[in-house]
Amino acid sequence: MTDFDDLEPDSLEQVRADIDAIDRELVDLLAARGRCVQRAAGFKRNGAEVRGPQSRIDHIITRARTAAMETGANPDVVEATFRAMISAFIEAELTIHATLDSDERK
Repeated sequence: MTDFDDLEPDSLEQVRADIDAIDRELVDLLAARGRCVQRAAGFKRNGAEVRGPQSRIDHIITRARTAAMETGANPDVVEATFRAMISAFIEAELTIHATLDSDERK
């Protein structure tokens, strides 16, 4: 992971290039998280297990907010991002899980 904090941009174009590079790293990390979600789907028996308990989501959000405060990120932005990400991955996992179920029924 690149340390963008050490860079001193000399133009808006450079800042945008840094953002583009960060976005690419984020996409790479989301792809890795997606592969983990896909593997997790195979261990779950139904949609309720895919959604998981609210306590799991609360734990993830608390951990993310703590990490945000430790790194100087805006905890509200981090929480909103994580909530959107969790929701999207739950929907993706439900789709994957349904596909696994239909494959097993064949």
